[in-house]
Amino acid sequence: MSGGPTRDKVARGAILLTVTRLLSRSFDLVTLIVLTRVLLPADFGLVAIALSVMQVTEAVLELSTGQAILQFRTVTRRHLDTAFTIALLRCAAIALILCAIALPLALFYDEPRLAALTCAMAIAPAIRGLRSPRLYLLIRHLRFGPEAASEFVGKVVSLAAAVSLALATGSYWAIAAGTIFNPVGSTLCSYLLTRYRPRLSLADWPQFQHFVGWSMASQTVSAFNWQADRFILAKFVSQSTLGIFSTAREFAGLSY
Repeated sequence: MSGGPTRDKVARGAILLTVTRLLSRSFDLVTLIVLTRVLLPADFGLVAIALSVMQVTEAVLELSTGQAILQFRTVTRRHLDTAFTIALLRCAAIALILCAIALPLALFYDEPRLAALTCAMAIAPAIRGLRSPRLYLLIRHLRFGPEAASEFVGKVVSLAAAVSLALATGSYWAIAAGTIFNPVGSTLCSYLLTRYRPRLSLADWPQFQHFVGWSMASQTVSAFNWQADRFILAKFVSQSTLGIFSTAREFAGLSY
């Protein structure tokens, strides 16, 4: 009998997250339809290069601080502050790496616009990694509402930013704006809903060491395998062709 309320909370949480994911996919679909209608295939091809570099860098430097919070027997304020500080250091590393390779990337693909675009896209993973660590504490207690709400708000902000900029300018920056404003909206919402005030601390770093350790080699290989097609195509085909391929893959990805 004691497991009844818990099972009900889990079931309600699963339904809430499922509905949120369906709505999020719907917003992604609307955004993609509008952008493909307004922008050119070459615009998608250009952004696809910067997006692939961003996603590979983010995947390689992935850390499991959230999983640590979920698995700790007792979570204190020091744990949350340490998790936030580790995430902040990771985000700074991602931003620095992307900005450092922006110019070489532009030279390699002979596309000057890639330098500024890659630097701008560095904002997305940097902000995404700074979501309130207290969200994981709420999930630990089977409170999925703030997680669902923050994801929903991120999608709404992304849709508004991408579509409005696309209609106003017809520029490839609309695609970048959608990518950037999604984590901005989601992260800001996470702090409003959890009422967590960040503080810098590495006091409980030893307890996170086991969870944040990762195999750099295996993650690098996996990340490059995931995006290898875009990197290769970008060098040998036109941006329009790459854009058509990337857009088709995005549409296919919305189905699962």
